[in-house]
Amino acid sequence: MLAVIYRPGSEAVSGAFFDEVAHLIEILSSQSCPVVLTGDDNVRLDRDWARLTDLLDSFGLAQHVHSPTQTKGGILDIVVTRTDILRGRCALKMSVYQITAWWDDRSL
Repeated sequence: MLAVIYRPGSEAVSGAFFDEVAHLIEILSSQSCPVVLTGDDNVRLDRDWARLTDLLDSFGLAQHVHSPTQTKGGILDIVVTRTDILRGRCALKMSVYQITAWWDDRSL
């Protein structure tokens, strides 16, 4: 199952955003199939890493994007799975539209 998040960058990040993501993760984690949560959440993950990590850890999830996804150097995009789903490398290809591809080594 694939779930995509988009949060406009023009809006301030609030606790409500993280509450809504937590609610979405609760719903997704009840599924028996593999789940990928991805998107452009426009949250500077390099600044708010602890908050996201705590949320993901509580559900046994991992964020696989660890390098900048914007030209100014911030991490604004996510690729999240259960920790046992993507065991290989999750690579990102940058372009003018930022993330254009990602994959798990096991699928190559």
